[in-house]
Amino acid sequence: MNNPFTSPFLMAHFAEIAYDAVPFDVVVSEAGWQLLEIGRLGQRFGGTTDFAIYRKDTALLIAYRGTATDDDDNPVVALADWFTNLDVKMTDRPEAGKARFHGGYWKSYQASSPYVEKWIERFSVEKVTFLGHSKGAGESAAGAVDVARKHEDIEIDWWGFGVPRLGNRVMIDEMCARVRVHAYAHILDPITYLPALWRGYRHVPLRRIFTPLRFPLSRNHSMAGYKQWLAIGSDVHGRA
Repeated sequence: MNNPFTSPFLMAHFAEIAYDAVPFDVVVSEAGWQLLEIGRLGQRFGGTTDFAIYRKDTALLIAYRGTATDDDDNPVVALADWFTNLDVKMTDRPEAGKARFHGGYWKSYQASSPYVEKWIERFSVEKVTFLGHSKGAGESAAGAVDVARKHEDIEIDWWGFGVPRLGNRVMIDEMCARVRVHAYAHILDPITYLPALWRGYRHVPLRRIFTPLRFPLSRNHSMAGYKQWLAIGSDVHGRA
């Protein structure tokens, strides 16, 4: 079993508790991280960009909540999250050249960008780790790319679980050049095969998890499942 205070299990734990905006967590505290801020920023259609920012010495860790589920307290948020997921028209920004990112995730991250920049400046940060599951993986990836562009002297890590496709090939190549990528996707997780290739989307290098088939297929996308698979050392193949 993986040590609960080291990666990747710890990163999966951060991604899981991002769903509940937990103000205190024993595992996080024992690992030496201090919670700085919990953000819940209103977006169009009633959705939110939910994130938590942690600090450890000169490092920040920023975790983004994934897609809300139908049984969450506010079904409007769950529905609105899908508007973000389905906003698949890629960005077209002159300063990015030919690099194109998932439009919904990029816009959602931008709401949190001022908070990220605030803490980077306050603590003279040397390293930032972004992470998330599902929609949160997309938003955190947008953050990793954005901060890497703005702060070339800062070391950037990104951990994604249940990762959808994020952008075109130029964007993926740029991200892999600027950011240390750790992306996990179950071989039977349907979300990891979206958006469609015919739209020009490509994947970051993935570590594919292989376990027996579970029904419904949505169970293969749950953050609890990813954390469990990493904890028990499930069969994982691909780039580290």
